[in-house]
Amino acid sequence: MIGVFLEENKWEKLLKRWKIYCKDIKLRILQVENYNYLKEIGLPDGKIASQAQLLGLNPDTIRGNYDKLKEIGLKDSKIATNAALLSRGPDTIRRHYENLKEIGLKDSKIATLAHLLGSNPDTIRWNYDKLKEIGLKDSKIATQAQLLGGDPETIRGNYDKLKEMGLKDSKIASRAELLSRDPETIRWNYQNHVGLLRTDYQDRDSGKEILLQQASLLGISSNTLESNVQWFADRNIDYGVGMTLGTKTQTKRKKLAWILREVFDYREISKDQKSNTIKNMYDFVRTNPGLLFDSIKTLEKKKDKLREKVIPNI
Repeated sequence: MIGVFLEENKWEKLLKRWKIYCKDIKLRILQVENYNYLKEIGLPDGKIASQAQLLGLNPDTIRGNYDKLKEIGLKDSKIATNAALLSRGPDTIRRHYENLKEIGLKDSKIATLAHLLGSNPDTIRWNYDKLKEIGLKDSKIATQAQLLGGDPETIRGNYDKLKEMGLKDSKIASRAELLSRDPETIRWNYQNHVGLLRTDYQDRDSGKEILLQQASLLGISSNTLESNVQWFADRNIDYGVGMTLGTKTQTKRKKLAWILREVFDYREISKDQKSNTIKNMYDFVRTNPGLLFDSIKTLEKKKDKLREKVIPNI
């Protein structure tokens, strides 16, 4: 009897080992199948390694999610950078997609912000409600859709800080991108920008009004702003309410070059006239500083009228 028992126990152990072996073989086959598919759709080995859970998933789940993401408009390269979405439940992705569409996001926008399809729906809903409360319309939220996946604490903190600075909800809504910035950066920029923009050097807060009117300046570094302020000072051009302070000095130089060339015919005049023409151009821009806010395309449309203003004075 003991011999029979030992013999049966031996076969049970062998059978158990065989099942484990078969299971391991199936898993390896599954992993190879998924690996080959992930490589086929463009995932490099490094990305597959960082998303190793994909190798053990049901291939139908991966393929279903891939097809859904392609249907939305994601290219293989975008899917590769957001490979974690391939492991989500298809119903989850579909539900997130429908919620984003309901808010007003187009497929092209969802495709560029694909990570939202994997975000916590409660986070997206809270952020959406907060943005609506501030005064953002669905169309504005759609253009700043990255905020929907942002950290609620960051959004809340930045909103409170901007209100504390004196910005109204309507101004915050028009510069909603500030809500996703690092709160310390916003605070630091405010403290430094107020000093850089002051119009009365005995009153450090005299620059606050410009900053409140042009809240987008809170999103640029102090070095950039200081460079811009200095650029205007060197040329004795008034930057007015600060609309042009957010553009690069290189961009402003290109506009001056365009005005000199297209409005003052700099290429056509003789060498002895060039120095005086440059002086006239700067005088013209000092009188019309808003030209530096216009794009080259807008200046092109105004070209004839600008020439009419200039020619009698040349």
